[in-house]
Amino acid sequence: MNSFPGLKTLVLALSVACPLPALAIGSVTNGGVTFGYTQDFGTSRGNTVNADFTGAAAGDQLYESWWFFRVQGDRQEFAFGTPDFEDYTLHGGSVGRLDWLDPSGTGDFSARLGFEVRETAPNQGVVFQNLQITNTGLTDLTIDIFHYSDLDLGGSFGDDEAVLVSNPNAIELALSDSSAMAPLVGYQADHYQATTWRSLLNDLTDRNVDDLDDTGAPFAVGSGGDFTGAFQWTRTLGVGATQNFLVQFGSDTAPLDPSMSLVPEPGPGVLAALGLMGLASYGRKPRR
Repeated sequence: MNSFPGLKTLVLALSVACPLPALAIGSVTNGGVTFGYTQDFGTSRGNTVNADFTGAAAGDQLYESWWFFRVQGDRQEFAFGTPDFEDYTLHGGSVGRLDWLDPSGTGDFSARLGFEVRETAPNQGVVFQNLQITNTGLTDLTIDIFHYSDLDLGGSFGDDEAVLVSNPNAIELALSDSSAMAPLVGYQADHYQATTWRSLLNDLTDRNVDDLDDTGAPFAVGSGGDFTGAFQWTRTLGVGATQNFLVQFGSDTAPLDPSMSLVPEPGPGVLAALGLMGLASYGRKPRR
């Protein structure tokens, strides 16, 4: 029995009124610096999304950047899939947003990814990414969030080095190669891990529960040369509570104070549609 008569019609009307693509592909630009997702998630290999970070140094500084989750009781980690809504036009095109109504397919939580690119000086820049999780279920939610990055400094995948940097508010890695340097910061993250390409990603995409183990730094050229890194947060959210997970990386510049970030970015029209669609999906059977 439908407890909300006419809801489906209203949701469809709102979707028409606020048409947005749903591919996880698009870019944001500030000055001469651009960050963007370059491959439709639905066709992406390895459950991650190719990304570009250009204009901040010679070449493209980024190969992959994406987010994963594991709800308590899950038997593996899951990549965030194709978003329900996208917008790459906020703040003059320097801020974008992806929205997921029900990433797990269980009604446990919704998610919003805000991302901002900022030119800090000619040929220098940073990217903020803020994943916002809201408990939309009927009980407390314990969730692990993972952010994975494959940075290719100087536009090449070899010759990478990384060391831990003291930061009281974050886990911070300082990356470098012969041509560029880059900070990679996970604010209030609980754990990190650094490995060569595919090793860490294989862990996040296999059919096992995997937790990051605070290893891999210092990462030297002899470690394999192609650095990949991830952060992990474990949080419990009460019913209706929201938690932010913030990451920053840059090129040839020091990290900015996180208070300067413009993300997460609200979107009233899409929020209304998401809220109504959430009512429509209430009572969906759990995946696990």
